Amino acid sequence: MVYAKQVIDGVVTMLLTYDYTPDMDGEDSTILIGEEEYNALLAEMNANIPAPDPNKISDRKALEIITGGEA
Repeated sequence: MVYAKQVIDGVVTMLLTYDYTPDMDGEDSTILIGEEEYNALLAEMNANIPAPDPNKISDRKALEIITGGEA
């Protein structure tokens, strides 16, 4: 497995995995990294995902409430 990160303006915007060695010729924002760095960045990104708002309802549920039936 080959791991990479995309960095734009100093911020990691995407993590990528490949089952082959990609040709990064001319691609300045995508950098090959090791598995350890990939796992650390992934853990950091997952830790920063905000918790869902328990008071927010889905669009489907809102439509059911408005129409008084199944959406």
